[in-house]
Amino acid sequence: MQKKKLTITSGEGNLEDHQITMSNGEKATITAFRNPNTGAVTSTGAGWNYNPGKVNWKPDLSRYDKDIAKLF
Repeated sequence: MQKKKLTITSGEGNLEDHQITMSNGEKATITAFRNPNTGAVTSTGAGWNYNPGKVNWKPDLSRYDKDIAKLF
């Protein structure tokens, strides 16, 4: 980042949820990113607006101390 003189900024406020109608007639929510510099909108396809790692990750609680595992 430093070599290319790029600046890290927050993406807060640049994501928008939109309702679309899919080809089978069902409604779906998609997430779109609005570029704050250009206003251009880039969106995901239906079904891609979640974090699959967060949804599917399950820790092996047997590897942790009992008191810590209880907190999960």
